[in-house]
Amino acid sequence: MRRFKVEKEGLPDLAGMMLVTVEALKEMGGSASIDELDEKVIELENIPDEEQALVMANESGRPRVNYYLAWARTYLKRGGAVENSSRGVWSLTPTGHRITSRSETEAIHEQVSREERGGPSSRGSNQKVNPLVSQRTCRTRSKPRRQMLAVRTKSTGKHNFWRFWVKWTRAHLNAFLNDSCANPGSPRLRCEERPAMAG
Repeated sequence: MRRFKVEKEGLPDLAGMMLVTVEALKEMGGSASIDELDEKVIELENIPDEEQALVMANESGRPRVNYYLAWARTYLKRGGAVENSSRGVWSLTPTGHRITSRSETEAIHEQVSREERGGPSSRGSNQKVNPLVSQRTCRTRSKPRRQMLAVRTKSTGKHNFWRFWVKWTRAHLNAFLNDSCANPGSPRLRCEERPAMAG
């Protein structure tokens, strides 16, 4: 019985992918390269050619099965079940060796998903963001905020401009009037004709 299926649209069962990844590593002695691991998972699940031929639309033709298997490894790493101490080589940890059921990988999946929904503060700085969970959330939340900031900045700029213009005009008009009063013979304006300026 298969643990996951890859379809043209929608997400595969990531917890099932995680379990098969653990089983594949166990059969390969506890560690393997990415290519070896992906091939072993495909072999164990007996994934048909039709599913292997499906590609990601925005990943330069990368097979969907390989794309989601990469995220399965990331989830397992975040849950402490695997590690990649050597470049391109993944290994089971003692926690990973103890995993035998889907409920255990599902618990890791739920834990990591909660961390993703919690925002960047609940993740390590070197951990990548999961597009399956947080990218859509960030987009829906940040767009209204950007619009509000843009409107706020625009209106504040107009307000500051008019306030500056009023202050500048008042200062120069006062200087003009004071100069007229200081020189009674000036033809500009007589002191008694000076208008009252609002404070």
